[in-house]
Amino acid sequence: MVDLFNLPISTSYGKVIPKNSFDGLISNKQKRLFTELISKMTWTHKLAPATINLSGKYFTEIQIIHIELKREERISELLTAINKSVPYGVIFVMQFGDRFYLSVSAKHPHPTLADTSVVDWEFASEWFVAADNTFRLNLKESLDAVFFDLCKQLSAFASKEVDSMAELIEKSSKLFQLRKEINKLRSAISSCKQFNKRVDLNLELKKLEKQVSSLI
Repeated sequence: MVDLFNLPISTSYGKVIPKNSFDGLISNKQKRLFTELISKMTWTHKLAPATINLSGKYFTEIQIIHIELKREERISELLTAINKSVPYGVIFVMQFGDRFYLSVSAKHPHPTLADTSVVDWEFASEWFVAADNTFRLNLKESLDAVFFDLCKQLSAFASKEVDSMAELIEKSSKLFQLRKEINKLRSAISSCKQFNKRVDLNLELKKLEKQVSSLI
């Protein structure tokens, strides 16, 4: 199994996770998706004070879970379900053949349900081959810093000055909404028959595209 992060041997775990481990926490539809899309799940590494001598305020542990897929498909819905069921940080490594993608979700403890979480935002990479992997786990400062740094790497703001997870989520959410509006405008422009209306829509499109440029 490929270790994309070249982690210290002290962090190795290697425990297979039965797919039915989450049956009591997910819907029937999600159970079917687990069967249809996932071949195998392995808890490959554990980042904790005992394994890398780093602690955290928000995350006492970070787990790395490797998921072998039955086809090249993104599984955000299933990753969110898993993330909600555990209180620690999780780095998901999805693999189909020789291609990978990464997913990490910012989250916070559920206010009333112990040992569960509320997912705030998912940060995910595009598909890549191992030889082209540019993502790194910078094992210094704290577990919180390790987690935030990877989230930032996976965001559109990797090269920007971002001081906190809250700011990163806010910027990512704003960018998502702007791109959503841009796609709707482009669709409207392509189907619009009236010249004057198309001009107005194109002006609005340019305004939104300028906002995106200034954001990233």
